[in-house]
Amino acid sequence: MTAKAGLAAPDPEYGTLWAVAAAFFDYDKDGWLDLFVSNDNWPAFLFHNRQGRRFEEVALAAGVAYTEMGKEISGMGADARDLDNDGRPDVFQTALDGETMPLFRNRGAMTFEDWTGRAGLVAPTLANTGWSNGIVDFNNDGWKSSPAARPSAASTPSATSTTTAGSTPW
Repeated sequence: MTAKAGLAAPDPEYGTLWAVAAAFFDYDKDGWLDLFVSNDNWPAFLFHNRQGRRFEEVALAAGVAYTEMGKEISGMGADARDLDNDGRPDVFQTALDGETMPLFRNRGAMTFEDWTGRAGLVAPTLANTGWSNGIVDFNNDGWKSSPAARPSAASTPSATSTTTAGSTPW
């Protein structure tokens, strides 16, 4: 079933990959759940659901394979929900320290744009490792936050977390 759906590994171009986190969501609003995969030290994948028959990998064309700096990350967590209340699900990933935790804004038309810098997430995420994450409206104010669980053995312990609480910058 997995091979028939187009999700079997290893990838013919990249070989065996280590995917740490994934998120199912309907990024193109066609009624079929698509799959975002956060890979460890490799470009992310976005598998577009072709109406339940198979999945097609479209991350590069959609703009979620690499960060705005053209780099892959060590993806440790992923969530996909409408962060900016525009009706389209966005993607937020966590990563290891020394890497940003990308926030991809869904622009519609099956494309995303890296909003990590514009959302003010470069500095607070660059020096931190994040594992699991989410996009949740914790205080019921209508705006979602994007917390990331941390610390890890790879970073200095701290009581802080990454968040985009309050109104979004876009």
